[in-house]
Amino acid sequence: LSPPSAHLSLKFIALGRGTQNYTCPSTNSSTAPTATGAVATLYDVSCIAATPKNHGHQFLHALPGLTRSIPQEVLAFYAVLLSQSAIIGEHYFSAPQPSSTSIAAAAAMPVFDLRPATFGKQGGRYESNWVKAKKVESVNAPRGGDGDVPWLKMVGVEGSGIKEIYRVHTAGGTSPATCAAHEGEFGVEYAAEYWFYG
Repeated sequence: LSPPSAHLSLKFIALGRGTQNYTCPSTNSSTAPTATGAVATLYDVSCIAATPKNHGHQFLHALPGLTRSIPQEVLAFYAVLLSQSAIIGEHYFSAPQPSSTSIAAAAAMPVFDLRPATFGKQGGRYESNWVKAKKVESVNAPRGGDGDVPWLKMVGVEGSGIKEIYRVHTAGGTSPATCAAHEGEFGVEYAAEYWFYG
């Protein structure tokens, strides 16, 4: 993935834990599931990345694989137990609005809402951090054979405080190859690092 724009700085690093969502019209083995978005809780891991001598980065990059098998409710409980600020926000997809003339509103788009945890004075002014984004780059995850969703670079099309987002070090989330065992909506567990620049 290309680097962040030169005028931006790193604001937050989060561990996202949730589901990549899909739908199948029937249990047809010749039909592939259709992606419908994702939902995830975002946990603040910025301080882990700031650990000296690169040990923090090694641990940070291991977190998605470690947390993919832990139930989301357990992670949320530990986050509350350790500190309310551990949960930094939510990731979801906006509802499509076909009648809208705005391209950003016409299609379901990824939203990262960090307002509850980050609203406040930052850099001398008050700022709320949220963004509706669009994907601009995608590369296969290095461990793609394990069913990991691609790494992405996204740019904001609406929002405040966040301009570019990276989804990296993904674990899980890839749909099954066919709808043979699925009908209707379903989710596939995943975890990933999200790097927010603004």
